[in-house]
Amino acid sequence: MNTGLIIAIALVLIIYLVVRSRGRSPVRTSPAEPPKASQAEVYQGLRNMVLHGTRDRFGLPTASTPATPWGVVMDWGIENGTATVMALSDGSASIYMSSGGGYIGGQKEEAIRSAAVLAVRIAGEFQEQMLPTTDYILPTSGEVIFYNLTDAGVFTVSGKEAELRAPGHPLAKLGNAMQNIITQYRILEDWKK
Repeated sequence: MNTGLIIAIALVLIIYLVVRSRGRSPVRTSPAEPPKASQAEVYQGLRNMVLHGTRDRFGLPTASTPATPWGVVMDWGIENGTATVMALSDGSASIYMSSGGGYIGGQKEEAIRSAAVLAVRIAGEFQEQMLPTTDYILPTSGEVIFYNLTDAGVFTVSGKEAELRAPGHPLAKLGNAMQNIITQYRILEDWKK
């Protein structure tokens, strides 16, 4: 046998053993099985789908003006990552956790649908305080970032979670409306148990 071929086979075998010992197989065992996305990839994919979505793509009716929100997103910097809550004008409401898990849809449940519609309406009250953005950064722990989704683009405003808890804070009403979506999902979950 050719010495070069023996060295090449030995190198391939060593690489295979090193990769396998780290828990990763260099060859997929089944061509029908796509590689599994990580929790972070799934979270970012769902979040990006909403932030880069359009009213037409979501099948929503035309808003009264191009700057009227048809959707709102709240990114909440929690201790171990980010919780993203989104609401659309049709009553869709979802919660995505960067650590994995969450809820999608919700519009078939009246309490969730009503909370989502109300949150979008309240988001419209804050439209003038928001600035246009194309940068969808994640919040730091204790920070809350709101994004209004409109035909005129995405608009944002942020604040500290501790400040938003104060009833007199300008963004408290919007924060409470988005928190109500979380509450309605929790109530539904408890009821199903």
